[in-house]
Amino acid sequence: MKSLFETDRLRVVPLTPESIEAAAGDRKLLGELLGAEVSMDWPEAEMREFLPLLAEQLRANPAKIQWGGVMISKLEPKLVGDVGFHGGGSFGPLSLGADCEVGYSVLQPFRNRGYATEGLRGLLMWGFTRLKLGRVVGRCEVSNVASQRVLERSGMRFLGVEPHPSYGELVVYEISGYDYRLRSVEQ
Repeated sequence: MKSLFETDRLRVVPLTPESIEAAAGDRKLLGELLGAEVSMDWPEAEMREFLPLLAEQLRANPAKIQWGGVMISKLEPKLVGDVGFHGGGSFGPLSLGADCEVGYSVLQPFRNRGYATEGLRGLLMWGFTRLKLGRVVGRCEVSNVASQRVLERSGMRFLGVEPHPSYGELVVYEISGYDYRLRSVEQ
């Protein structure tokens, strides 16, 4: 399957309704569709809950296929995690030029290798240059210091802490398209 975008070590392959259905029961087919080995550990809990909704959204609006996918290591064709945009909460639904939120996860055996940061940087580049997004936020639990570092290393700035009904408190980071372009020019 064609990649949405690539980084030095990753290909980000979009999920389709067919690959989402395969994730529910046919690992061999899923691996063939993605061009990678898929661990039994994927999808993790939050993504597993989100996949049926994503399949429904993709059927209703096929353009959403551009909003994220799974991260495949180029070094060893294995699925290492997922990364994407989504709307939600006070940030509203994702649409061109509108606010959205990033989500990402990396499977345990592939953590602490920089995949989350690399995938998120690639996603931000894709979002600001191809999708023309205006502002992107990232949120994580206060106790998740590793995820906070990923957001910071990806160029996002700390906004504050907000209450959340399920997670207690979340830290919030953001980056605007303007700030992203400034940062890109400076580098």
